[in-house]
Amino acid sequence: MLARLDYDQENRKPEEIRRELDQELEVDLWQAPVTTVTTVRDDGTPSWWVSDEEASQGFLASVGVSL
Repeated sequence: MLARLDYDQENRKPEEIRRELDQELEVDLWQAPVTTVTTVRDDGTPSWWVSDEEASQGFLASVGVSL
């Protein structure tokens, strides 16, 4: 859709035309696929450790438990 936008319409700015497309597609309502999680590690925690939740889910998956 972006490749087909006509930026020469009535001497309008590209930003304005792009903003209208975003409004038409309701881009502001889209959810981001990834959220950032900050992990605080205690002293002595191995560098490969992600989190207690990840460890728990990994263990459950390894023993065949699916929640």
